[in-house]
Amino acid sequence: MSVQRAAQLTIPDLVAECAASFGDRVALVGEQPQERVTFAQTADRMWRLAAALRRAGVHRGDCVASLGMNSASAFEALLATAALGAVFAPLNWRQTDDELAVALEVAGPAFTFFDDEWAHLVDGPSHAYRAIDDFRDGDGGDGAADDDRRDDSHEDDAALRLFTAAFDGRPRAADLSQRALLSIAAQQIAAHSIDHEQVLLNSGPMFHVGGWIFALPVFAMGGTTVFPRKWEADQAAETIERERVTWAYLVPPMGSQLLDAAERDDRDVSSLRKGVAFEDRERWYATTSAHEEAHVMPYGQTEVAGLATYQVSLAGGPPTHGLTLPLVRAAIVDIDGREVADGEVGEIALRGPTVMLGYAGAPEATAERFRDGWYRTSDLGRRAPDGSVQFVGPIAEIIKTGAENVYPAEVEVALRSHPSVKDVCVIGVPDDEWGAAVKAVLVTVDGATIDLDEVQAHCRARIASYKKPRHLAVVDELPRSGPFVDRERVRELHGEPSPAR
Repeated sequence: MSVQRAAQLTIPDLVAECAASFGDRVALVGEQPQERVTFAQTADRMWRLAAALRRAGVHRGDCVASLGMNSASAFEALLATAALGAVFAPLNWRQTDDELAVALEVAGPAFTFFDDEWAHLVDGPSHAYRAIDDFRDGDGGDGAADDDRRDDSHEDDAALRLFTAAFDGRPRAADLSQRALLSIAAQQIAAHSIDHEQVLLNSGPMFHVGGWIFALPVFAMGGTTVFPRKWEADQAAETIERERVTWAYLVPPMGSQLLDAAERDDRDVSSLRKGVAFEDRERWYATTSAHEEAHVMPYGQTEVAGLATYQVSLAGGPPTHGLTLPLVRAAIVDIDGREVADGEVGEIALRGPTVMLGYAGAPEATAERFRDGWYRTSDLGRRAPDGSVQFVGPIAEIIKTGAENVYPAEVEVALRSHPSVKDVCVIGVPDDEWGAAVKAVLVTVDGATIDLDEVQAHCRARIASYKKPRHLAVVDELPRSGPFVDRERVRELHGEPSPAR
């Protein structure tokens, strides 16, 4: 047993080592500037919160949920639950009450922390408490004994339970192990050259994997992470100026909003030297200290701790692909699990320590994703001759035409490269000869004209001929469900072959 223990590394081990190495350096900064926690204090707070939760009846394998906005305390709650061998589940506070009720049911918490706004969703005081800090230091903590510092965890324990896409109508919660979180942190450190001088503005919501895979590596290297309660551009600009933030977690349109706020309020954001406001690159590089870099969108999922490929500049031209992370093995496979040739499209399958343990309480959904020793992503990709991996799109469906499989997402990528195509949805329609045929339903740019022959010629130059559309419908707009094309509605409206031309 002692040999097994010596061969592993847990999240509490990381915290203890950081406390020993970085001591009085500031690790965490809350929404208020005076809320500053050193590495030594973080370790102490972790142990006291773990002891308080243990006395409240939280055991190994249990879930501790959090229903509240970003905070340094929520970060500490992950550390404390990890010390118990329990799993931390930050819930999406942007959801409706009905959605959150379902999420609580799926997460199955033994204990829940919550902000006042969501008190009405949480049952009784026996397994719920409003404030993490008050629980640790007051009613729950009761001065938690200094010698109650048991690390009951294992590196293969689930540590973080994050909700992901509800493709079948019911939300799924992916369980990421301590090993997965430490592995992605190590790879992020290498990919981004993170050191102890890094100051991160963790402006993404903590119910998304992105916030964790930036905050954990910065913590591990002795840097400082600032936790605003939620994204507000003017507050972010003020914080960057005050804390001399070097790295901000931004996704569109946050970058433009930040630059607008800095300009409006005359804030100095020149300390930023990492990251890109992809939607406003020219102004970003003129305003910050970041060095211009080619933009390659990395590929990943919550189920693989957020990332499987990373941004990289490849020899021989502008980068359009990403290389797999060092601890990730990728394969592009067909419907039967056989690897396809370079350049061919297939499903992205992954293997490695960052792959999730499974979906909480959903063994059938878990089994469907894990086949033949691989995690099957339900996403399409291709491997280029240089070894890089390109994400094509979600599988969504397969059109079986004769003996061939056609993935609509691949055809849509080809069609979107046509200068006259603004939006497109590809579906299968009945065909007497082949069983099914490919149909493109598209919107043109500013009413441009386009015909089937032109569409087919464009596709034939980019993908195999059998994948080209045999039918075409040009429409004013595509039906949508939120930001996504409503494929089922497209089928209802256009699911018959177009008249012969």
